[in-house]
Amino acid sequence: MPREHVEVRGAGGDPNVKALGEIGVLGVGATLGLKKGGFEVEVRGAGQATRQVTNFMTPEGFEGADKLICCEVLTPDGNWSSYPPHKHDTHREDASGKVLEADLEEIYFYKLNPPQGFALQRIYSSGADRTYLAQHNDTVLIHEGYHPTTSAPGYTTYLLNFLAGSAQSLANSEDP
Repeated sequence: MPREHVEVRGAGGDPNVKALGEIGVLGVGATLGLKKGGFEVEVRGAGQATRQVTNFMTPEGFEGADKLICCEVLTPDGNWSSYPPHKHDTHREDASGKVLEADLEEIYFYKLNPPQGFALQRIYSSGADRTYLAQHNDTVLIHEGYHPTTSAPGYTTYLLNFLAGSAQSLANSEDP
């Protein structure tokens, strides 16, 4: 099966860090070139859930990637990310074909400042509830479930996110 991938150099502001996200695709493969700068930067959330998101391969801002979505998230110390808790593990569409929730797997690559810091990653659903201690340069794979994360006080968390699945869509369902 052809592969679709993105290579990120300088992840987390470190020119020595290189990350590669890759998924299988059904279409014909193509090389996708991304250049530094010019990406949409937005502030999401409010209060203790405020974080900065740099969208460099999203459905709205990048044509050419069939199923791959990538962004960077910078979460200040003591704040939450992926909050309110949400999931994207069931593909659902309305009668018109609009995606209400995409079935996506997600990879979080963590960098902490200062590097001895940590974040907590909770992944839960009706069948499981797990919490991970994420440290500098750790990777967490999210197959399913709600998945909020929080930065410990005194430590800023950088997340490089790769998502792929049933559609190039960030449609999700929040925890009721």
